[in-house]
Amino acid sequence: MAIRYIYIYETPESKLKGLIKIGDAFDIDARIKQQLNTAAAISADQLSYQLLYKTEAVINDTIEIRDYDIHKALEIKGYTKHQITEGDGLLKSSTEWFNIGIDQAIHLIEELKSGKKAEEIDIERYQDFPMRPEQHKAVEQTKKYFLSNTNDFIEVMWNAKMRFGKTFTTYQLMKSMGFNKILILTYKPAVEDAWQKDLDGHVDFYDYVFLKKDSLKSINYYLNNNKKIVAFASYQDLFGTNGNGNEIKDKHSQLFQTTWDMVVIDEFHYGAGTKKAKQIIEESDVSLKEIKKFNQEFYAEEDDELIDEELSENIDNIVHKSIRSKYRLYLSGTPFKAMADDRFPKDAIFNWTYPDEQKAKEEWYSNNPNVDPLKNPYRKLPQIKLYLYKVSEELIEAGKEENKDEFSLNYFFKAKHKKFINENAVKKWLDLISGRIVEETSLIDEIYQDKREIYYSQYPYDHNCDLAKEIDHSLWYFNRVESAIAMADLIKEHPILSNYHVILVAGKNTKSGVNALPPVEKALNEFDKTITITVGKLTTGVSVPKWKAVLFLRDISSPENYFQTAFRAQTPYEDKLTGKIKETCYIFDFSPNRSLKLLTTYSEKLSSDSLLTTSEQKITEFIRYLPVLKVYGNEMYEMDAREVLTFDLTNTDAKGLGLRFVERSNIVVTTETIDAMNSTVEIKARCAEIFQKIKMFKKYNGASDEELKESDVDLTVLDVNNEKIKKLKTKKTNNDKEDNDFNEETEREKELNKIEKEQKSEREKLRNLLKTLLSRIPLYMYLTDATEENLEQVLASDLLDVFRKTTGITVDDFRYLKDIGLLKIDSIDGYILKFLELENKNFNEHNLHLIGNK
Repeated sequence: MAIRYIYIYETPESKLKGLIKIGDAFDIDARIKQQLNTAAAISADQLSYQLLYKTEAVINDTIEIRDYDIHKALEIKGYTKHQITEGDGLLKSSTEWFNIGIDQAIHLIEELKSGKKAEEIDIERYQDFPMRPEQHKAVEQTKKYFLSNTNDFIEVMWNAKMRFGKTFTTYQLMKSMGFNKILILTYKPAVEDAWQKDLDGHVDFYDYVFLKKDSLKSINYYLNNNKKIVAFASYQDLFGTNGNGNEIKDKHSQLFQTTWDMVVIDEFHYGAGTKKAKQIIEESDVSLKEIKKFNQEFYAEEDDELIDEELSENIDNIVHKSIRSKYRLYLSGTPFKAMADDRFPKDAIFNWTYPDEQKAKEEWYSNNPNVDPLKNPYRKLPQIKLYLYKVSEELIEAGKEENKDEFSLNYFFKAKHKKFINENAVKKWLDLISGRIVEETSLIDEIYQDKREIYYSQYPYDHNCDLAKEIDHSLWYFNRVESAIAMADLIKEHPILSNYHVILVAGKNTKSGVNALPPVEKALNEFDKTITITVGKLTTGVSVPKWKAVLFLRDISSPENYFQTAFRAQTPYEDKLTGKIKETCYIFDFSPNRSLKLLTTYSEKLSSDSLLTTSEQKITEFIRYLPVLKVYGNEMYEMDAREVLTFDLTNTDAKGLGLRFVERSNIVVTTETIDAMNSTVEIKARCAEIFQKIKMFKKYNGASDEELKESDVDLTVLDVNNEKIKKLKTKKTNNDKEDNDFNEETEREKELNKIEKEQKSEREKLRNLLKTLLSRIPLYMYLTDATEENLEQVLASDLLDVFRKTTGITVDDFRYLKDIGLLKIDSIDGYILKFLELENKNFNEHNLHLIGNK
């Protein structure tokens, strides 16, 4: 007996209009093709369509239901059939096309199939899922912190990775605290849709109204009528002006007059965490001229990443506005800066990182052995695998700019006039990743040969490997529009990669933010294999579920940028027809040193497990859930934590290693650390005492008077200059008198430059002093014959006071400087492991020499 199905589909054109087709048929494919070959509905590009849903057309498994039953129910709910027009003419007054979300339509169909009548079904607010355990924890931890503090304003940060459910959980906090009016601020207007859907779609928030854009003018109306509100605004919109001399738009006046129960700062890593952006929710005083200048700079940039950089750099000079609230909640999946500067106390931070998520997924199965695996709430969150490719020396040389020693992806893929300057090398690279050529190269160092299982290497588009069958849709990330265009052209000409449809989302002709998304989604629905090429667009604030991989083809130093982009591939995807989910996604990187440094930064800075104290432990846990595979030529193996830590030290000898200990990045002399040293009389005295010990030790070891002068730091001078600089930078000017403004600004800049120059000199003295201290650590390790594997263990083993005898200060003194924030020791654990490796190598060579002599 033939089975009738209810089905839903869309075409590329209908998707742009927000329309879906709901019909029924015994043979769905034949019926849709018949419809697309007629003028009965909506035209379709090349007759392509995407089947979104199908289900057997029966109620309670017995009574047949037809498509017109669905249509009638939709009309009862206020969703009428779409009319087809052409210009001013009406082609068809009634169709089976509806302007409704796919999830709403499916919910309606499933409820009708269960036997409910249309009047009983809520298709606007039907979500009723509960919080997951970690979401409960976030709410309870934050609520406790809010209620236990008596400060004028109280701040909490959620370090919660993408897919934690930040919007839903924020609303649950709102409800639990009994808040009636909260304000959402963001740098990414594209997230507006997610905030509104979660509020309007879930049964828990039925008594709240979502206000945005022009509806912000109605804040007082709703509050006066005892309505609870959630207001949403982007910083970009708030920075705008009326154009009539008023620095605040009319629609925002009530927003600034309201005292909010809570302000939520979303996508916090784009500058809202810095002191610069903080001024929009505290106090600031700048001119209309500066605001207009910001807007011009913001909208002039053609690529999203550059826009983000402009936001971070310029936000300090922007706002003549103030937003009032006692409670503030900051949200970010990559809050590296905030974690680094210790802005938030530990009990004011809730952590939920990628390892936490994957660990929860793993533990759910073991804790629920008798429960249907499909019930696992974390099941659809894919695991990430990181593939690191070390290309041949020939390609490495092509990526080295003249007079520079380092391989640079930016230079390797540099283009002029839409052509790569290294076009032959780029073509060879395309041949390599697509399997046209195979480099017969030995990867494994002798030290690892007995420990590693070697695999035949996999490249993302090698048509001879299984990996290529998985990577159907991917994102390629470049740093210049010229490079993106050049790559799009080469792919179209390539004998293998030309099988992938290229989607170019770069340049002035491409819209920014969420507006760049529709053409990409259209192509993903039309083509089985695609490559999306970007230089910043769609790397943050949007979700493209079908992307399964990200290729980093540019130099990136920012961990925020790297991991925000990398997590695009981790967006869950489920085929609504087959139920198949995306179980694994991939990061492909051709700059291993860079990638591993950023991976170390993520595991170090954002780790939520307080029991993991060493770098090696943290990385071991991280790569348990995010395996790192090193590929060189035709061989591949999985890296362990120790190699991740020491990867960029592979060819470093003892002398080079000593220089790594005193790298500038290990010494932190900033406004924050200067403030920390001078925060109390006791701390200032302790720091001065430690610095004097180091200085006297330098003298004891023969330093000249000139050398001692270079490290004769005066904390009082540092502190006084610090305060002078702060006052000059925040000094207000009389905006009504332009001439006076100009003269005062000029004098202020001169004075500021003078003091900053003095400050720089004093900071250098402190850096030289701390550099002297760190330079002694390798000697200390050598004298102790240390076999420990991280700095804390090395310091703990100082039973004979060797550290003081080697450096001039005690272990407690050293820890004190580290706790103040002056010493950044994240990288030092890796240096210590390398030190031990070199020591063992020397020991083994010495023993072999002795055996040889016998």
